[in-house]
Formats: sequence, structure tokens, C-alpha cells
Amino acid sequence: MIMSTRSFNLLFVMVFLLAALTVAGGAYPAAAAPKTYAISVIKPEMVGNALYMTISGDSQPTYIVTERYSPFRVLIDVADATLPASGAAVTLPKNDFVTYTVSTVKDQQAEITRFEFKIAESHGYKVVTQGNDIQIAITPSAGETAVNTANVPPMLTDIQVQQQAGITTVKLASTAPLTEYKTSTLPGGKNKPASMIIDIPNVSIDKVAREKVVQSPTLAKIRVAPRGNGARVIFDATGPTLFEFLVNKLDDGIQAIIKDGKSAAGPEMATAPVAPTEVGDATLDKLIESSSSLLQKSQGGGAKNDFLASGYNKERISVDFYKIDIHNVFRLFREVSNLNIVVDQDVKGTLTLALTDVPWDFALDIICNLMELNQAKRDNTIVIYPKKKSFVWPSGSEDNLNVKVDRNIIKEEGLIIQQTEDQPEGVVRARELMRNAAKAEKNGNFEQAATMYEEAVSANPKNAIALERLATLYLVNLRVNAKALYYAKESLKINPQNRKAALCAAIAAANMQQTREASDYFAQSVSGNPPMKEALLSFAAFAENNQRYDSALTLLNKYSAQYGDSLNTMVAKARIFDKQNKRAQALAQYKAILASGFAIHPELRRYAQERLSAGQ
Repeated sequence: MIMSTRSFNLLFVMVFLLAALTVAGGAYPAAAAPKTYAISVIKPEMVGNALYMTISGDSQPTYIVTERYSPFRVLIDVADATLPASGAAVTLPKNDFVTYTVSTVKDQQAEITRFEFKIAESHGYKVVTQGNDIQIAITPSAGETAVNTANVPPMLTDIQVQQQAGITTVKLASTAPLTEYKTSTLPGGKNKPASMIIDIPNVSIDKVAREKVVQSPTLAKIRVAPRGNGARVIFDATGPTLFEFLVNKLDDGIQAIIKDGKSAAGPEMATAPVAPTEVGDATLDKLIESSSSLLQKSQGGGAKNDFLASGYNKERISVDFYKIDIHNVFRLFREVSNLNIVVDQDVKGTLTLALTDVPWDFALDIICNLMELNQAKRDNTIVIYPKKKSFVWPSGSEDNLNVKVDRNIIKEEGLIIQQTEDQPEGVVRARELMRNAAKAEKNGNFEQAATMYEEAVSANPKNAIALERLATLYLVNLRVNAKALYYAKESLKINPQNRKAALCAAIAAANMQQTREASDYFAQSVSGNPPMKEALLSFAAFAENNQRYDSALTLLNKYSAQYGDSLNTMVAKARIFDKQNKRAQALAQYKAILASGFAIHPELRRYAQERLSAGQ
């Protein structure tokens, strides 16, 4: 059993939320002494059908942006600001889409200067900081576009749901065309719904609802959350089985068509799960089981008859590989085809490929063409080797008269085929011990499992998997850091690319206060492409605990860009900004936390609300 995300979080990463609620001494961090932000000029400028306003001061501003409704207003509260003598008298150029006022709010812990903009529904807004300036852009949401709006990202404005004839249509409305998006799926489980995900880069979600409940037989709700510089839109099914769906690009957004039942008519839709980005033995078994279940019998029809005419007549499969190691791909085909598949040691790389309802031999040909590989087929066996190599089958029993010569030729010029031989006694014994150890581990008998894994290592000292399991058991279940570090190092000696073992070594070393060694192993654990979630989170927590705040933020941002924000990462960023005395960034992060839609601890929610209302 491979170490789970939950195990790592319990050991190391759960400090994220706890540390957000309590810090040294058990209290919230005290605010730094306020510094006056002396505003020197307020400069509005109308460009076409858009307003650009710059508020310039003598230092970096601390401010928060909030929204009010009926009518729609945007409030920019600047802490400890002083206005120029003519500040309140600055008027906007004549227009029909925005008005603004300036006022002072004194019933707060810190005095706040409030800029309030009333904005028509035809326009959106963006507020950014450039040096000591606050820059506000109020631009058309749709239709007419203004000059100099190229740097203003599109904005999601609404989630529109329509239901008819067994189909639910969801429109993610935006202020401009969304040229890029990526769909993926997450499988469901016990008490966990399946989900379809649309990731949209470079888009603002300031004006869209973060959650919308849908009364549909298959779709329960839609959630919106920030992801890097864009958005992640999550469509939660009503149960563990994912609905059929089709996603299209529109001129003013993205449309998702979701089938509410098997009898519904409509376009051909997809439900294929996304393969994991990093596949270990247990994950691969699930992948094989999932893909094997998609085998379909050949039926009449145009597309299927086309395959038959082309000579592809094997059983049909649907696959969705995303950056999966090519050797695991061929293991999958071994299960599907029930043939022996021998892969040359020089075959390397990862593969991304999605195919629906095709013969497995057609899929295999596509993969070999993409990876520049050749196939040799004979006697229930397929040999896969690079095109730059050559391969010759043995021609008969007379080859045995000159075995040494033939092997030398193959070694120098062709494919090395490992002959099938009886496994050494130690290897067989180790496998039996590992099976029994896995059963003991599943039943919660962790000490017994560790003893069996150690016996397996004694029987086969090169057993990297048993060494990794020992490192995991001693770290997570038995809490013996020294042994966890030892076995993780031994596993890395056999396979230096084992990032799970590197993470075990890093956490064990960190728990033992061996900071330099832990740092080296953490760096090794995040070296994958993509890096493991657990490794990024644990490395970030380690960096923060050692006051390497910039490194921690870099790791958290990398996590967000790759996997989307979680409550833990958002809280960690806010806490680090507080520790760095970056008040504006901290306040922006607390605002994002409150608007994220995550289930938030009441103490954290209260603290974030107090920080925002005080504007400090």
C-alpha cells in the first residue's frame, strides 16, 4: 500500500490549518504599527468606453476590495491614508457607466479612506497594485471593447443553468472569449461524488458566485475556486458515478452539456476518467481494472466497420493516459491482450493519449508510432523496441548450437531479451512475505507487517518496494523516525528516482531536526514532473517552519498552479504574508479564503472577518 496523501497531511501538513488558528503564545499575530499612506494625486482617465484611475501615494498601500449590491458597488478601503487637499473634489469625466465618491470611515481600529464606485452591469472592474500606486480599470463586460484593455483578463460573470428533455445545459458566461480551457474528471467513491472539472487559465472570478446548486438527476452543484491566475470550475455529480458530458467553447464563455439519464438524446458525450499523473503499482492496478472494464464487443456500424476493413479486429478499449510512464502503458496492454509483451530496456518516456472505443491493436499501433517504436509479433508474444534498433527472432533449434555468438550479436546490434528463468529462491520467498505483510498491514497489525517486510528484505536485499514500505510504516504508523530514515535511504540507493522514499526520508529527517539533510531530500521529492502533492505541501511547511518564507510561497504557488488551491494552501499563504508583515497580500488572501466556498473553522472565519473589517 503506497503512502497516502492523508498520511502525510496528518504527520506534517496539517500544521497549515492549526498554525493559522494559533501561533506562538496561543494568540493571533499582532498587527504592525500603521504607516501613513499619503496620497499625492488621484488621476482618472477615460479611454473609449472604459475608465482608468490611478491613486498615487508615497509608500506601498494597504487596502482591501469588497463588493456591495443593489446597486452594484465596488469599495476600495485604504488603511491609514491621507488625501491631498483636492482629493475629494476630483471628478470623473462624463460617462454613463460609473460614478464614485470618497469618504473616511473612522469607526474602525484603523482609519480607512473609502473609494466607492457604482458600476453599471455593462462593465466589469480590476484593481491592481503597481509600486506605490493603486490602479483601477473599469471596462466593458461584453459588446464594445475599449482601447488598452489587452492586459485586463476576461471575467466570469454568471453560471446559467437550463434544463430540458433530459439535458442540463450550463453556460459559464464571460466578458470575453475564453480561448483556453482543460477538462478532467475525478472518480467518485463511498460518500464522495464523482466530478467533472474545467480549468480556465487567465480569468477573473471576482463577480461570479462560488457555488450554485442544481436540481438535476445527475448534477448536484457547481463550484468555482481560484486556480493559479485563473479558475477551476467543479461539476459535482449526485453520486459516485459520473454523468455523460460535452464541453464547447462559445463566443462569450464555455458551455457544458450534461445528460440527465441514459434515455436522453443528444450529442456523443464523454465520461472517460483521467489517468493519474504518477502511477505506482497500486494505482496501476486500478488503472488496469478501470480500463479493462471498458472493453466492448464489436458491433455493426460505420466507424467499427472501418476498423475491420483496416485489419483491426481485436477487442475494443477506451483509454485516457496523461503523462503516464510508457512501461505502465505496456503493462496495461498485457492485461488487455492476454499476450506476452517484452519491452526493450531503451524504451523510455511518458505518454498522453485519449482514445474512445477503439480496437486495442489500433491503440497499440498509435502508441508505437508516437513513441517511434517497432513491434515484432510471434508465438503469442509482442516485442517492443526502438526503431533505431534491429531484432531477429531465433530461427529454430539449430540456434542452440551457437548460443554464445547469437547473444553477442544481439547485445551489440539488436534487442536484449531477458530469458524467462526460474526466479531465485530468495526472490520467491520475499514475494510471499510481502503478500503476507500487506495483509497484516491492511488489518492494522503494523508491527507484524514491519517484521515481515524486514524478512523480505533479508531474503532479497534489492527489494526497493519492501524498503519503501518499511520507511512508510515506521514513519506513519509506528512513529520511529530513525528507522524510517534508514529504510528510505536504503530504498533510494536501489532507485534514486523513488520520490516517495525521498519524501519519507525528508519528513523523518525533519522530525529529527536534521535540517540540512531534510532539505536535500525534500528537494529530491519534488523533482518529478509533475511534483507530488504531498511533497509540495510538506516541503512548504518545512520551509515555513525554518523561516524560509519566500521558498514556502514558491512551493505553495507551484502547488496552486498544478493542482488548484486548497484551504490549507490558502491559509498557509495568508499566515506567511502575516509573518512577512505584507499586510495587503495577507488581507487579499483572507478575502479569498472567505469567498472560496471551503468549509472553514469558525475561529478562522471570525479572525479573517475581523482582519478585513479593520483593514489592517
